Amino acid sequence: MKDLHRQVAENTDILKRHTEILEDHTQRHSEHSQKLDEHSRKLDEHGQKLDEHGQKLDEHSRKLDEHSRKLDEHGQKLDEHGQKLDEHSRKLDEHTALLHEHTRILNEHSQWMVNKDRADADAMAFIGEQFEKVHETMHQLFARYVGVISEEFHAKVAVVNEKVKWHDRRLDRIEGELGL
Repeated sequence: MKDLHRQVAENTDILKRHTEILEDHTQRHSEHSQKLDEHSRKLDEHGQKLDEHGQKLDEHSRKLDEHSRKLDEHGQKLDEHGQKLDEHSRKLDEHTALLHEHTRILNEHSQWMVNKDRADADAMAFIGEQFEKVHETMHQLFARYVGVISEEFHAKVAVVNEKVKWHDRRLDRIEGELGL
């Protein structure tokens, strides 16, 4: 735009010089008057065209300013979206890291559960075996105890029976002595 104004200013300066030269030549050379009039008319036409182009340039300049303003607005929006995108990307990275950490912890926990289940199964098998051994031992001890008690019982019963027989014989003898 400045170039155009500078060019217009230069053209205006040139026009002034030409007019001075024209006046000078008019005074000295009347035959060039027609040519100068023709040049003047052409300059006027060019001036009109230049004015028209200047108006169009002004209109384009206004439109360019409007587009520049809109581009600035879009640039700001793009910056805002870029910041939001960066924030979302950062959060996505954080969530991805958390997901990896949770997956690692879950895998560790799963392995721990597998090991615990295996250890529980081994412990239950061991406890079951021990219970069976204790049960068998208790069964054997109980059988022996019952056997020992049974033997003692039979021995005591035999002693009691012997005492009863002794008392019966004694009673029979006393009754015999008493005459009963």
